[in-house]
Amino acid sequence: MIDGFRFTSRWRADATAAQVWRVLSDAATWPRWWPGVVGATVVRAGDGDHVGERTLLTVRAPTGYRLRFGVELTEVTPGVLARARVVGDLVGSGVWSLRDDGAGVVMETVWQVHPRRRWMRLVAPLAGRWFARAHAAVMASGQRGLRSALAGVHSECR
Repeated sequence: MIDGFRFTSRWRADATAAQVWRVLSDAATWPRWWPGVVGATVVRAGDGDHVGERTLLTVRAPTGYRLRFGVELTEVTPGVLARARVVGDLVGSGVWSLRDDGAGVVMETVWQVHPRRRWMRLVAPLAGRWFARAHAAVMASGQRGLRSALAGVHSECR
């Protein structure tokens, strides 16, 4: 049995934290710009800062398997931080943080999750690196997509 996975990703964008937040905080639009996210449905609205918002995500790994899980925002500081509880094919937590680095924004995402699907639990001790590579590929496609989505935000702000 495995203890779970901790995946950390860092994205860079030539934008302000407000611009990045504007794109990221609209989870229902993620499939438009994030190739690995093939479904995102907000099933419960949150408060004005999105706390309590629950989104059902379907993510397709480059190798073809799909994961379905809910992300419920438990803490939000707009433009700075979001914490979430994860339930479904994965169980655990996620944290997104943004910081200006002088030349743009760095976003760090940390997922601390346990697989719930039986086949994933069975192969996890041998396939941990494979899962990590699949996660990295999905996240890299997200960074490229975010940069494209931000190009639209830049043009709207002009």
